[in-house]
Amino acid sequence: MSKKTIAHATKKRSSGIELLKLLAIIIIVIFHVCFSLGRGSDQLVELSKQLPNISNATPNIHYFLLTLTQHLGPLGNDIFIICSCWFLCDSKKVKLNKVISIMMDVYFFSILFFIIYSIIGEKPTMQLKTSALLPNLFGVNWFITCYVIFYLLHPFLVTISDTLNRKTHCKLCIVSFFFYCIITFYRDDLLYYNNLILFIVLFFIVSFMKKYANNWSNTKSNNQKLLIIGVIGTIILFCVVYYLGLKYQHFNNKALITSRNNNPFIVISSIALFNLFRQLDFYNPVINHFASFSLLIYIIHENLFFRRFTRIRIWAYLLSKYDTNYIALEVVLFSLALFLASYIISIVYKFTIQRLIFLLAEHVTKIVANALNNITDYIFKND
Repeated sequence: MSKKTIAHATKKRSSGIELLKLLAIIIIVIFHVCFSLGRGSDQLVELSKQLPNISNATPNIHYFLLTLTQHLGPLGNDIFIICSCWFLCDSKKVKLNKVISIMMDVYFFSILFFIIYSIIGEKPTMQLKTSALLPNLFGVNWFITCYVIFYLLHPFLVTISDTLNRKTHCKLCIVSFFFYCIITFYRDDLLYYNNLILFIVLFFIVSFMKKYANNWSNTKSNNQKLLIIGVIGTIILFCVVYYLGLKYQHFNNKALITSRNNNPFIVISSIALFNLFRQLDFYNPVINHFASFSLLIYIIHENLFFRRFTRIRIWAYLLSKYDTNYIALEVVLFSLALFLASYIISIVYKFTIQRLIFLLAEHVTKIVANALNNITDYIFKND
């Protein structure tokens, strides 16, 4: 085998984790499709009131299952950040051009959809316009903004992790999991909880797993048991809350309170799934191709204007046209169509405008890097 062939082979990314990422973006799309039935839209309030609210517990089995699907979003989010942590916990390098490129991708589609929806006559509120013009600042795609901040912080987290011995690192994982995946799961307004803190907690857990618990995490049976505990725990907890909602008015509108990124059972399930999939040693170019578009698919399908205006109207049309007995099929078809549409737009974007975005990002990166160097040089000029 030639050196060139060997180099090319080593660059191929194993498809196990890529398959998991692909499944994660699919279930996130399903989650967002159903999301409109639980939260509605502040831009189309009256129309939202006409749609079923799956955040309310009802004896309808179809709505029960739809509410259960709202746990797919947190599962997908946790999977994505765990995958990232696995690779980041060994690296202190920050690619500034990567950060700027991602932010520019978000900005481009935010402005594009803003222009399109303005042309077709939609009248967003001033708050929505401001968010569209400053999507990264206002966290329009919260996961992207949170991930960018986390990515910029990760070298410092690696440094902290490297200073911890096995026992201390384990204690940190236990305490942080207890505080931010158990206590704040019960009430997310405690202990200054937010998703960035959860990302950091997951980082230290993944870092410990990779450094000190490889034998345990590589054992298939351990992860299968962990996955069973996570899935059954999620379902039982949800069913208990849903049952209380059917019996007591106080719990009636709280059917979605277990659908959180820091749900301990969802976190456990995500870790188990990651360990199982990363051990799948195979290469499939189709899987890797689709998985490489996960970020763009996320940005496009969950655009601020689409989710506030179009998604609500599509649901209103579907539910007026077809019986609720077919709502599960509607979710599948709606999700599939949205995924494919986002993928096609991603393809077009990648081979056209994104090339210009990359060039612009490189230029901006140089400016930002020079500015940071000048500031630090000025601060330490007298040392």
